[in-house]
Amino acid sequence: MRVPMTSPDFAYSYMALAKLGPVGGLDAIAQQLDGALAAARPADVPALQYNKGLLLSILGNKEAAAAAFRQGAANAPPGMLRYLNQSALRTLGQ
Repeated sequence: MRVPMTSPDFAYSYMALAKLGPVGGLDAIAQQLDGALAAARPADVPALQYNKGLLLSILGNKEAAAAAFRQGAANAPPGMLRYLNQSALRTLGQ
């Protein structure tokens, strides 16, 4: 079963794999997220930005991850997606 990109749970399996060792293909997944963001409904943008930030963080691109989390928080209504983006941003120390 594959979690949709618009779910905040999408990147978690990649995060778990990264804990076990190097994960190939994450750049391609991040590019797929960019494509999904380009065509996304406004309500889906915060979750997509959150997932993009998590993947960029795994890849070691902390600045781009922080930018994704900032955009996700800015586009999220009050609630869980705003919290997740802000929490991830705090975890990065940004």
